[in-house]
Order: sequence, then structure tokens, then C-alpha cells
Amino acid sequence: MPRFASWSTEYPPALVPPIDPDIVRRQAAIGWAALSPDGARAVYTRRTVAGDRYQTDLWLAPYAGGRPRRLTTGRSTDAAPAWSPDGSTIAFTSDRGGEDADAALHLIRPDGGEAERVCGAPHGDVGAPVWSPDGRRI
Repeated sequence: MPRFASWSTEYPPALVPPIDPDIVRRQAAIGWAALSPDGARAVYTRRTVAGDRYQTDLWLAPYAGGRPRRLTTGRSTDAAPAWSPDGSTIAFTSDRGGEDADAALHLIRPDGGEAERVCGAPHGDVGAPVWSPDGRRI
């Protein structure tokens, strides 16, 4: 699938190419988003009100359209999803340690299950995850 850095006025409206996932990530409407390596699925964040605070969960949806499925839930802020190069795992940041917790790096499989905490940053938040090309490091 071709990647484009931004929308271009060179294309007629019917032929505008798909937008780059890095551009989608910055859109406030859906928060962070990432397209799977095979281009079939998108993982994105969705913010909702939970009692007296906001929570942000990860959602997974077919890229061509279809019913979205919630991957994470709870009184936490899950953000910055990033697919592994083989599409088997999604890395993301989360403050699952409580309201005063710094964000930590977590992994979850796209077919569901419990998120696994990989590491935290004792003196600050973890940045957005980026996978190495071979998928062995984040």
C-alpha cells in the first residue's frame, strides 16, 4: 500500500490516495491510529467519559469498514498504538498504575487478551513506541 505524507491538490477528489497513518495519528477526532502491516486493520484510540474523568481505550476495526472491537478497557489512558512488523502484537503506552502513575509500555495481541506491561519510566513518561524493522526491539 503506498504511503503519502499529506493530502495533495494534484489528485482529483475521486483519486485522492489513502492518508498516511502518521497523519491520522495527529487527528483529534479519533486520537492515535495505526494501520496494520497488511493494511487490513486499524487500531485507534477512543476517548470516553468514565464517571468524573476521561478514559482512553484501544479499538480495532477492519480498514475497509466493519464493526470495531474494543481491545482495552479500564480507568486508564491507553495511547500511541504501534503494530509489530509481523502484525502479531500492538505496543502502546498506558497509565494503568493509577491516576498518578507515569505511562508505561504495554503489549497486547490484536485477537484480544490481557495487556502485558513491558517497562516503565520511573522519572517520566514513556514516548510513543516504535518497532525495529525486524520486530525484535521497541
